Amino acid sequence: MSRKKKHLRLRYSVSRRYPLLKIVSVIILTLLAISIIMFFSLSVHASELSSPTATPSSVEAPTSVFPEGGEQSAPFIFELQSLLNNLGYTNSLSGTFDETTAKAVKAFQFDYDLAVDGVVGEKTAETLGLNLAAGTKYFYAVDFSTIARNTDKTRLIYISLRSKTLSVFLYDVGQNAWELYGSYPCAIGAPNSPTPVGVFYVYSNTYEYFKHGEYLYYTPSFFNDNVGIHSVAFDPETETWFTEVLGEAVSLGCIRVEYSVASWIQENCPLGTPVIVDDRAYDPLNVLGTR
Repeated sequence: MSRKKKHLRLRYSVSRRYPLLKIVSVIILTLLAISIIMFFSLSVHASELSSPTATPSSVEAPTSVFPEGGEQSAPFIFELQSLLNNLGYTNSLSGTFDETTAKAVKAFQFDYDLAVDGVVGEKTAETLGLNLAAGTKYFYAVDFSTIARNTDKTRLIYISLRSKTLSVFLYDVGQNAWELYGSYPCAIGAPNSPTPVGVFYVYSNTYEYFKHGEYLYYTPSFFNDNVGIHSVAFDPETETWFTEVLGEAVSLGCIRVEYSVASWIQENCPLGTPVIVDDRAYDPLNVLGTR
């Protein structure tokens, strides 16, 4: 018998003896091919929709904010810090409203049943025995342009407590600048539970909804302890969205927006996205700049 015929007979014998082996091999190869195709498809899809997920880069030293309507009054800050120092809340006498001063103010406000927001306004100044010019507020804030330059995210959320609006900015790589994606009305914290002022970062955005009382609040993105951005209240019994609160100061500190806005933010603003909460009458377009 020739070698060729012997080889053919051997192959025929193996195929008859182990028919399942050939079928299993084909199935395994098919599944492997499908897995590879799905992997690359999901990778491409994720790269198209997701923002960078790296942690925020370091931020330059923050600056204290000037009171609206005039320059910062160093004598007033010294007097404020001296009072807080005498009461045991701080030992800082820097003459600027820095982060240490803000923390001392919050501790004082907590002990004296004031709104804990770190802002020295009329009530806090009166309780401290300070004379504050009408309409003037002192509080600590990070320079917005510094945040915009140093973040490695391509989204930025700006919340104006004055106008009760939430604005989303997208970073344009070609123009090296932030562009306004959209501004939306929002509800902010009530006077006795104000939304904290400052610069924060989204740290949790995985919940579909949470329940408070008899209502549901959807797609929350938390940025400061239990304070976050989420939908307006939804009544599951009547299937009603309470959008009439938009533009009002009614929440426990959170920012309420329409469901579509909250959902978009949760899906498109990854962990680490900067959230700027501002109490000044400034235009964010003029302070974000480039990076």
